[in-house]
Amino acid sequence: MRRVKSNFEIETWIPKLKSLLGNSVSLKNGSTLKVMDLSVFSGLNETMMIFVEYCENLTELNLCFLTKYRSMVRDQWWHNLNLQNISYLVNNLTTSIQKISFCSLKCVNDEHIKILVNRCNKITELDLNYTNITNMSAYYIIEALGENLTRLDVSNTKIDSTKLLELKSMPKLELVK
Repeated sequence: MRRVKSNFEIETWIPKLKSLLGNSVSLKNGSTLKVMDLSVFSGLNETMMIFVEYCENLTELNLCFLTKYRSMVRDQWWHNLNLQNISYLVNNLTTSIQKISFCSLKCVNDEHIKILVNRCNKITELDLNYTNITNMSAYYIIEALGENLTRLDVSNTKIDSTKLLELKSMPKLELVK
């Protein structure tokens, strides 16, 4: 996937976004948007990734796939997210992001977390519940977010109890699951 550079390129995506999100989408909305909740959003793909990239003032992003909706789509992922989409997102998301949820997105892995936390070191809340992360992600989180992170959910991941204790020792961390 390529990075969109010009307003013209972004404007060509607006009709696709309007069909996905309704008529409220505009280039101006994207540049001023602070919170984006895309949980259980059907059809999340490259088009939405470009919109997320353009949201330079975004501080909160929720991509959580809520388990209760899984039965609605007969155990198929509600999001059309894959490794490439997540890679694109972590490499292009605004560095001003403070809260992000990847909960229940099994395609999220250690490499994604490494890139995310090194680029976006202002993150205060991170939800990685039911992702495919390991102790390596815990290491990246401690190194990059040690001074800022206040809430972290790594439940139902491959992080072991020893690494969990290390995470809990982070100075500002109030909640670790």
